[in-house]
Amino acid sequence: MNNYLLGTVALSCLLISCDEDKSDVEPQEWIEARAQLLKDVTNNVFLPQHQELVSSTEQLSRKAQSFCADVSASKLEEVRTAWYAAAAAEERVEYCQLGPVKDLRTIPAIDFRPPREVKIEEVLSGTDPLSIADVAKLGASQKGLPVLEYLLFGVDGKAEYVLQTFTATSASGLRHCNYLQGVALGLVSESEKLQKAWLADGDNYQQTLVSAGEGSAAFMSQHEALEDLFSALINGLQRLESNKLGGPLGLKQNGVVQPRAAEAWRSQQSVALLKVTMQALQQSYTSGMSAEGKAGVGFDDLIKMRNAELATQIDDAINRVNMAIDAVDSPLFETVETDRPAVQAAFDSSKDLLRLFAADVAAVLGVTPTFGDVDGD
Repeated sequence: MNNYLLGTVALSCLLISCDEDKSDVEPQEWIEARAQLLKDVTNNVFLPQHQELVSSTEQLSRKAQSFCADVSASKLEEVRTAWYAAAAAEERVEYCQLGPVKDLRTIPAIDFRPPREVKIEEVLSGTDPLSIADVAKLGASQKGLPVLEYLLFGVDGKAEYVLQTFTATSASGLRHCNYLQGVALGLVSESEKLQKAWLADGDNYQQTLVSAGEGSAAFMSQHEALEDLFSALINGLQRLESNKLGGPLGLKQNGVVQPRAAEAWRSQQSVALLKVTMQALQQSYTSGMSAEGKAGVGFDDLIKMRNAELATQIDDAINRVNMAIDAVDSPLFETVETDRPAVQAAFDSSKDLLRLFAADVAAVLGVTPTFGDVDGD
């Protein structure tokens, strides 16, 4: 965590006297709203997100098989589209790393970043037989969505080059296809494992979260669950600021831009995924909408109960981040060099939002967020 955030958290801790649980002095309305938040964010956000991840990786696996059965420009476009859908679904699940997604360490298995090109090429240039099943035995750096992006988009995204590498009549083409299909199949397995951890017929983490303070195996109180959830939300925002925007800006390399530090630069989907990240933030913050179209009880509602003005400030700050990202032209790996101020503006607005959450929101909620490592996703 950077020094500024250390100071911010220390300030918020002083503001709330570092109390762990204020349930003995909280009004019933607050307690009920907090309990509803835990239910709504679970049912409206987390469960649908995990279902979307499973569905999108299943579709990606099917499209990979279809492409390898008919290596053509049209089939390549289909599997590329399926790849982006899975990447967007993973981005939503990755944003709020709470419970199973953290405990099972699923993100490195699905989205190991940055991709190790040398490791990928070791597989592609290998002489030992590589079946689809053999791919499951490979290490994390040789699997996941970034590997599929490498295979499907190459260096410049030109379809002609990619199609040549998958030529079915060559041994190399067959190896590329087996690698592609094996990695895609592994994504399905990891996604299903993660989803099962949330479901009643699995580890039932959904019940662990919603029953906080009422027999939950993980949370002795609702307040403890809220604090964990808020920490996950704020860590997602910190990854956006530090990694997804600060990385390409080269803020850890003395300001020397790092175009290839942009997430998904090969597919030129970096800006699109930044927008998905912000959508995930807003869903986690508001608890989304139910299947019936009813707005969930979210952090925004709890904040309004104690400080309506701050709730408005947060909404405005979120809008500023969205507008700043909208102003960044795609692809990001080019824009960071040709229009650095636009990317810097997106970084600055996300940093301002992070400050609001880390100090003001934390104080209003009476929580002390725990920050994680942001050196990698």
